[in-house]
Amino acid sequence: MFPIQVSETDKLGVMYIKLNKGQISDIDNYFESVRKLQFFLRSKELKFQLTGFYLSMWNNCGIRFSYFTNNPPQTISFLNDEFSSMGFIKYLPEIKPHDEYFNYYLGTNKTNLEFRKFLQLITNIGLDLLERDILYSRRLVARYRLDIAPLGISCKSYFEPPFKKISYYNSLTSNLKKELLHGLDYWHTSWEDWAHMFVVMLLPGDWLYSCKQIFNPRRPINKVTHDTLSRGLLPNNWQP
Repeated sequence: MFPIQVSETDKLGVMYIKLNKGQISDIDNYFESVRKLQFFLRSKELKFQLTGFYLSMWNNCGIRFSYFTNNPPQTISFLNDEFSSMGFIKYLPEIKPHDEYFNYYLGTNKTNLEFRKFLQLITNIGLDLLERDILYSRRLVARYRLDIAPLGISCKSYFEPPFKKISYYNSLTSNLKKELLHGLDYWHTSWEDWAHMFVVMLLPGDWLYSCKQIFNPRRPINKVTHDTLSRGLLPNNWQP
């Protein structure tokens, strides 16, 4: 899996990619895209070209591939060649590598480097989960967003047991495990959390923003709203 090697001075770039498959539905296109990227994102070659990356769903169920680099020209050329060879197209203008401080997400007691490391940690965890079981992954974050997060309680006891079934999580040092779980617990505003980065990758998308009026202010969700949002994705009393 990709190492935690990002620094706070590495440039951030973004590419928006999709598989060029007209006959596949949007949501299936997203998960097929992630599946196709799995081997590449674990490759030795990538570890020498990037210092870190994060992926999530973007408009029309494409992939927003955010990457960190200390050699922008070389990295851009490498990614362009690799994505093209795998059948991906860039469907929105890319964002060239630039300085990024993530000030909005830091609140009062987090650092740029902590957030960057968190993005890589949840991406690695997310890739392992999706490789094992897509439906399980979707239900895991759906229940977090609809049942756990609105209560304003820690999510550590919710996420830690399923994470312990993942080899990548078990390979982490105790400090990195703490950083991961503390990051998932962190709210940078009264209603926005770092866990959004995890949800939008696996659900994919996040009701937190598409249905902002339900989640801001943070409060328990009534059953009718809960069932309307989940649309059968989340069975009653589902547990990871």
